[in-house]
This record gives sequence, structure tokens and C-alpha cells, in this order.
Amino acid sequence: MKKKLALVISILSLVLLVKNSLASQQMDDFLYQFEKYHQAYGEFKTARDKYLTYKTLTAKDEAVEATSLFINQRYQTLRTHFLTLIWKLRSTSGVVGKDYRDQLVAKLDKEVTWMDGEMDNVTSLNKPDLEDLFILSDRVEARGNDYKSLGYQSLSAILLGKVRSLQADSVVITNLLKDRASGIEATSASQLNDWLREVENQNYLSQKKIEEAEANLVELVEKTRENQMIPVYQEIKKNLQDARQYLMEAVRYQQEILKVINSFSENE
Repeated sequence: MKKKLALVISILSLVLLVKNSLASQQMDDFLYQFEKYHQAYGEFKTARDKYLTYKTLTAKDEAVEATSLFINQRYQTLRTHFLTLIWKLRSTSGVVGKDYRDQLVAKLDKEVTWMDGEMDNVTSLNKPDLEDLFILSDRVEARGNDYKSLGYQSLSAILLGKVRSLQADSVVITNLLKDRASGIEATSASQLNDWLREVENQNYLSQKKIEEAEANLVELVEKTRENQMIPVYQEIKKNLQDARQYLMEAVRYQQEILKVINSFSENE
């Protein structure tokens, strides 16, 4: 029994790694379910230990009830996690590509439907014993690596989409600034052109890091164990953090360019 129901917390904690990327309401819903999961897990461990110690019928009944509640709460927490990922995949612009996004959403939808059915199976059991519950628990634990892979891929796609959108915006702003700078007098134009070239360089460096992250994501899809997934996911995050840093530097130059352009316009 000690080995049963040992849910790997990393499945549920994946979303916490990038909680700032998720909408506050969806995150609040998940954190609420996650807190209930921790409570149910604590009550399950207490009932389990009591049953293993005393082996009484009363202790067994309490263990059955606590185990049933724990399994249901685990389903509910994972379900909320997946629904949050679905919402963010659909609402984040720049997410990889429509086909890949739709594939992830379809897989997440399928798991949500499966969990709904499993929750019904738990609640429909008439006087279940521990073995009945263990069978149901084994079903979700057998999907553990698939859930982790799906979670890492979804979070990576969301992060990648956000940075890709920022990079695209930076390119648009740069082109607008180039157009406005074209009419600046020669004394200021030289400096502006230097700054514009630096902005374009920062945009280019950001794009290269985004492309590296995209290659990492292709690699991530092939991984089947969490100890293989984590290093690739961390590399994706690092590349995207570098890409954002390049974009922040581009914004700094863009702001200086805009000041000069505005100053020139005011003096005309």
C-alpha cells in the first residue's frame, strides 16, 4: 500500500514553473485544486498509516474513504491543470503553429475526458475496497510519463509563442522607426542609423535564440522519461530568456531613436 498512489508531484508542479505566463483566474483555479490535493494527500497518508498500524475494520474503512477522496482530488487537480494549458495554448499568439497547437489541445482534451470518466468510476463504486481503488489509481499512474511530456511540451509552446510574438512586434516597430528616420537631417541620421543597425542586430540575435528553442522543442517531443525531458525544457527556457534579453536591449535602442525622431519633429 505504501507504494500505491505515490503521485509524482512534478506532474502537478509543471505549471508552477511558468505561473506568470498563465492567466490569473486559471492559475487561481489550479492553485486552489492543488491546495486541496495536498490536503487530501495528507489525510490519505494519515489514514494509510493508521490502517497499517492497527489493521482494524474501522481503520480500513477510513483508509478506503481517504483513498477515494485522494484519487478524485488528484483527477480534479490534473484536470484543472490541463484545462489551464488548453486555454493558454488557444489564447497565446505565436504558439508554434496551428497544427501543432491543435495536436496538443486535442491530446489535453482527450485526457480531460478520460479523467471525467475515471472520476465517475470512483464515485459509482458501491462499497469499494482498497484493491478496487488501487486498480483505478494504477491507471493514472501508468500515464505519468505521458502527462509529464504533454505538460512540458505545452508549457514550452506557450513560452515560445509569447517570445515569438514579442520578437515580431519588435521587428514591426523597427521598420516603422526606419521609415520615420528616413527624413531626419544628416547630422542626426548617422547616429540613428547606427542605433537602427544595433536594433536589427538585437532582433536577429533574438530570432536565432528562438530558432534554437524551436529545435529544442522538436527534441523534447522525442523524450519519453522525465530525466530526459527536464534538461531539454531547461534549455528551452534558457534560450527564450536570452531571446527576451536581446529584445529588451532592442527596446532600449528603440526608445532612444524615438526620442530623437520626436525631438526633430518638434523643431520642424
